[in-house]
Amino acid sequence: MNEARLAALDRVEKSAGRRIPKLEAVLEAFIRPALQSSLKASKGGTAFSKLFGRCLSEPSPEVVVLLKRQFEPLVQRMDSALKKALPHLSRSEIFWRMKFTYGALHHWLLTKDKFRPAWVEDVDVETQTQKLISFAAAGFRAA
Repeated sequence: MNEARLAALDRVEKSAGRRIPKLEAVLEAFIRPALQSSLKASKGGTAFSKLFGRCLSEPSPEVVVLLKRQFEPLVQRMDSALKKALPHLSRSEIFWRMKFTYGALHHWLLTKDKFRPAWVEDVDVETQTQKLISFAAAGFRAA
């Protein structure tokens, strides 16, 4: 999944050329691969999401080292791409907004088929994906 994210970031940056990359495109490069992996996965995909959540909430020192090794290249690339897209934000502010974006993504992955009140319209996965990207972009653009 992280390889797909890095490849998507490559495409976003290549397509932007010397221009500032579009924020929504950068966020989509992070969000869409996770959603696609989730959709392709069967029961094992759900188990992976739950295990990953547990690793984050009850980390052992070994798990922390493993997660850091797996995610550090992606974190650096996302930080760089987001800094280009939003040069007025500090790296610290980008970190916090990305952390909350990740939280929204992870929550969606764990609950996408649950906890929807009857009065909420049922929308397809692509619409949900766009809603999440729009939500994250609004968080990055907030004062």
